[in-house]
Amino acid sequence: MHGSIESLRRTARLNFKCEHDYNAYVAIIEPELKKMWFNPLSDWQHVESDVKRMVRRSKGVFRSKEEFLVVSNPPGDWVEERLDLEAFRNTERDAFKGNIDHLRDKGILSPSCHEFLDHARRLRNTRLHSPPVENNYSEDDFKIFYYARCLVDQIHLSEMEGLDPGNSYEIKKRIKSEVESVSQKLLAKLRGQERISKSTGFTIDY
Repeated sequence: MHGSIESLRRTARLNFKCEHDYNAYVAIIEPELKKMWFNPLSDWQHVESDVKRMVRRSKGVFRSKEEFLVVSNPPGDWVEERLDLEAFRNTERDAFKGNIDHLRDKGILSPSCHEFLDHARRLRNTRLHSPPVENNYSEDDFKIFYYARCLVDQIHLSEMEGLDPGNSYEIKKRIKSEVESVSQKLLAKLRGQERISKSTGFTIDY
């Protein structure tokens, strides 16, 4: 992978005549490529962390707009002002399935968004327990994790927007409506892919 990064950098040097454009590639694009190559599950990890944040928010763990995934041990003096430490600890081992079920039951995740995230969860678990792990993921798998991240990003944004009294309830409602619409389209494509795969052996792109 390192050789591929170096090769792309050399290609960028040849194609970007402007030093500013080349520097922008090195500073902005190259780190994203490294992230995809060296940590291909970064999208899924992002989904898991954002879902956990939303669950903690809905359970009253956070006492301010700030959100935390980890707390030092022993915790600092600031902790009690910003979160309920006991509730925080109680959510540390919550499973992803339980978390998305909770968000669905609270009306934070729409039915179709919940179904798509559950599909991504089952895909992740299937690949994880089918060795060799490092070779198990296909390009379509990573697309599913990417779309899951996009959906969760929007839901998380809508929940954070809702914390500000100055923001319209309609904004939050519109975001959730758009997420539900996209989720339905993604599920329709997944179902279409499953039918095509069973009948012809071919898969479709997203």
